[in-house]
Amino acid sequence: MPTGTSRSGGLRSKSSVKKPNASGGDVTAQVGITPGDAQHEESMGDTDKRMVSFQGKHIPLDEDGHLVNADDWSAELANHLATRDGLELSERHWRVIGFIREYYLRYETVPMPKVIIKGLNKTEGAELYTVKYLYALFPNTPMRRACQYSGVPQPAGCT
Repeated sequence: MPTGTSRSGGLRSKSSVKKPNASGGDVTAQVGITPGDAQHEESMGDTDKRMVSFQGKHIPLDEDGHLVNADDWSAELANHLATRDGLELSERHWRVIGFIREYYLRYETVPMPKVIIKGLNKTEGAELYTVKYLYALFPNTPMRRACQYSGVPQPAGCT
């Protein structure tokens, strides 16, 4: 399992949204929270910033649930986030996570899926990785999940 310094089962990624209340004002609500997550996630009011509590620390997340600071990342935090989402990370997950982290730290941008697939297949010496395979590893939103667990920002164009 890699070391470093930094959702299965159909769960949606959580986000804070402003909803109008009966008096016409806005109320910040968290979308997609499952029971038990409330103890790990906190809304920060109007800033729409969130936190994850892990090992006695409050680590800031952006409005899409990605780490604000990539240096807050650790393999243990990645496991925590994945477990919270109902996903157990396997060696194949760690290969994707490792590739994304290395690429991001080198180029300061998140790789496109085709870059991940091509790079991992070249490393593996086989055509194992495909878009379909990434969806199997990280259900529903593979790039968003893989980047969350990698401790890097949400990719451009990822909704």
